[in-house]
Amino acid sequence: MKKLFLFAAVIFASASYAQTEKGNWFAGSDLGLSYTSETVKEKNDGKGSETTVSTLKFTPNVNYFVIDNLAVGLGLEYTNSKAKGASDSENIFTIAPNATYFFPLSANLAPFVGAKVGYAMASA
Repeated sequence: MKKLFLFAAVIFASASYAQTEKGNWFAGSDLGLSYTSETVKEKNDGKGSETTVSTLKFTPNVNYFVIDNLAVGLGLEYTNSKAKGASDSENIFTIAPNATYFFPLSANLAPFVGAKVGYAMASA
């Protein structure tokens, strides 16, 4: 299974080299999984309770170069958080327009800066 993920990552990375000229498109996504554990102790009795929260986050986006080195686009984000032992979970859906500017230093190196502003909807 690990070999399959490595193969897919290498193929995707080689196929996704983005040109930063006007008229080109690029797409991407992030996938995150995290666990947080927290122990809370009361001051009076010193007893503690432990809470473990698992979070899954998926963020696809697509961008279009409106001029050389400047891409604008739209990102979507879905986050699901659930506490261990809890019967319900929290879902957050975000829509976020974004802009990214690339500073090409060579044919293979282009640092960038980006910004996005979004609207989020949450349900528990």
